[in-house]
Amino acid sequence: MVKMMEIPGKRAEAINRLLSLGSHAVPALVATFDDPRQEVVLMALATVASLGGVAAPALPDLKKLAQGEDKVLARAASWAMHKMRPTGITLLAEYSGGKITRIDADGTVSEVKGLKGPFDVELLPNGNYLVAEFHKNRVCEINLEGKCVWEYPNLNEPLDVDALANGNTLVVERAGKRVIEVSRAGKIVWEFKHEGKRPQDADRLANGNTLICFYTEGLLLEVDPKGKIVWKLTGYEMLSDADRLMNGNTLISTSGEKLVREVDPSGKTILEIKIDDRLSDADRLPNGHTLVATNAAVVEFDALGQECWRRTAKYPGDVNRY
Repeated sequence: MVKMMEIPGKRAEAINRLLSLGSHAVPALVATFDDPRQEVVLMALATVASLGGVAAPALPDLKKLAQGEDKVLARAASWAMHKMRPTGITLLAEYSGGKITRIDADGTVSEVKGLKGPFDVELLPNGNYLVAEFHKNRVCEINLEGKCVWEYPNLNEPLDVDALANGNTLVVERAGKRVIEVSRAGKIVWEFKHEGKRPQDADRLANGNTLICFYTEGLLLEVDPKGKIVWKLTGYEMLSDADRLMNGNTLISTSGEKLVREVDPSGKTILEIKIDDRLSDADRLPNGHTLVATNAAVVEFDALGQECWRRTAKYPGDVNRY
């Protein structure tokens, strides 16, 4: 199956099958770390990162890569380790509050204030924050004091931002009606537009495809690196977020219906959680719980859909548990 990753036409299928194997896929993926082709190793690293904590046996080999001479692979290995190690940190972007709020595992709360409409935030391996600053029309990397150390400016309503294994950054530009991947040097290396529609959220999947949702149209697309649509779902009301789960299902946030749904590849509902407010983000946690950002709070639901934790927030656009 790992060999199939080398074949472009079989790559997505191979990685999806590896993810379904969970921890059993780890030895074969680790063996791929010695492949002389950088592209193959990067795919293996992205797959290990998506497996999360069950891929812990790969950590010694990841450490070696992170200390190696190939800077691209070293960065990707560090990124994978960051994705795999639970810290208990909860990070939320409070759009109306103009701040990033961090809640450590011990309950300690810290904030970075003075931001202009932060809608998305991600904790980076170096401890900094990657932020989509909506009203400043930029995405930026800031340190814990709020100092900007890198930015991609002159965007048109950036809503979502993700750090990628290759060191690039994936950006959703709503009013720009596109999703772009930009290098650290500020060069656009990938772009996707769809019929003039405004994207809301995007995730780069381990198989190299990109999952994109469109809020107003209630449309969800998976596109390959060439921009070809390989999977889609329609018919949702105000689709605000979508995440591909390790089991191959997709977790969908429908703000208009005030629901979080887990659906299988055919669109059949597997699990549904009713929310008491409009929502902007939902993430499935390793323990089976679901973390949701609503208009006025961050709420955690257990595997049965029962609320087990809540924190008031000023319109959190995004929430993550690391």
